[in-house]
Amino acid sequence: MLSERQEQIINESIKLIAEKGIQGFTIKNLSKAIGISEPAIYRHFKSKTHILLTILDDFTKMADMLSKLVDNDKFSAFQKTSFIFNKMVDMFAETPSLVSVIFSEEIFKNEEILKNKIIKK
Repeated sequence: MLSERQEQIINESIKLIAEKGIQGFTIKNLSKAIGISEPAIYRHFKSKTHILLTILDDFTKMADMLSKLVDNDKFSAFQKTSFIFNKMVDMFAETPSLVSVIFSEEIFKNEEILKNKIIKK
């Protein structure tokens, strides 16, 4: 479970990536956006990659939870797919900047650990 500060760091990271792209997602820019020092960010996350892994893990957990909700024989494949799709659309509508992270090939092409995380799921 993430601390309140970690949640803040994650949310600001998502916004920063949406606004400035992965090149603009630096610990320096992140610390300015939050109003804390760079070392303070490193007290909560080991690295920028660790922040991105946490974002991907949270997304994966949410997708798994949705999948388990429809893991029931009384729903058709169409109903299951429709439910999951609609929930994902709702989530992206609620946090549009998340789209910039989840669907950004740029983020994953230079980081082997991030690329493997995406391929794994």
